[in-house]
Amino acid sequence: MKKPNLLHILFTFLLFHCLNDAMANQPLFKIVSQNLHQFYDDKRNAGKGKVLSAKKYNDRINQLVEKISSEFNLADVIAFQEIENISILQKVSVQLQKKYNTSYQSILIEGNDISGMDVGYLVNTNFKVESVKALFKNHTFKNSGESLFSRPPLAIDVCLTECLTIVNVHLRSMKGLKSKRLQKRISLKRRLQAETLANWIDKFQRQLPEKKLIVVGDFNALSPSDPYVDIMGTIIGKPDQSHPRWKSSDLIYTDLINTSYLVSIDKRYSYRYKKANQLLDYLLISQNLQQSIKAINYTSIDYKFSDHAAMKATFAIR
Repeated sequence: MKKPNLLHILFTFLLFHCLNDAMANQPLFKIVSQNLHQFYDDKRNAGKGKVLSAKKYNDRINQLVEKISSEFNLADVIAFQEIENISILQKVSVQLQKKYNTSYQSILIEGNDISGMDVGYLVNTNFKVESVKALFKNHTFKNSGESLFSRPPLAIDVCLTECLTIVNVHLRSMKGLKSKRLQKRISLKRRLQAETLANWIDKFQRQLPEKKLIVVGDFNALSPSDPYVDIMGTIIGKPDQSHPRWKSSDLIYTDLINTSYLVSIDKRYSYRYKKANQLLDYLLISQNLQQSIKAINYTSIDYKFSDHAAMKATFAIR
């Protein structure tokens, strides 16, 4: 048996440590997702949205600014759900620049929600935003005039040294599922939303296999599935074929990774319903991002701020 060469051993040792150091020195990318629980402004707009008093509105702005600076640690990308318009994000961005010398781009495309709620982003200006697109904005439900997505998923491409595609979602809630009159219709809409998004994910990964994908937000979906439709399983690529009443086919060739399973079970929740912990907010990633994960966690629920916890993630990027 040939003895190992001492120089070869030394070279291997040094190479291993150099690679580890290179990984350790990679820049970190921080992303947060937060449902803001009906963040309206103080102006009357079309639709059925609320109007806050000027004081209440400014208090909410200041509260959000402080939350971003402290608990969100001035993350690079913050994906919001339940925010009324881009003016709110712009006002938050101005305050963050004044108070913390951190500059953010505000991104929001008005959706179809009659109450005025949308999804949007704050993106640190160190990142170049290559594209912004509201997905499925004109898709209708059962060929009717009703939109399939009240809050169309908002896709952005952000680039530092490498690029990431991020999709911010806020899917149809489970409200009404126990109604015999509404159950089938609501379940169908939720299933079609999940299948439409899953088909887009599969097409994206087939056409751009080298691209890195994050799908994040309030999915209004349980894990394990509710008794009617397996929303998360469908979007990840592993739909439950035994439990739900209305089943989806496996529409994704290369499954996404549900990062919530990396969080300890006692802290794996983002919402409380009738004093029970629920998981409604998720961060899903393409498999080519798996080795880049550095940290995943949920914050505690601050009911003075929102009825949802935030999900925070850190990745090493090139």
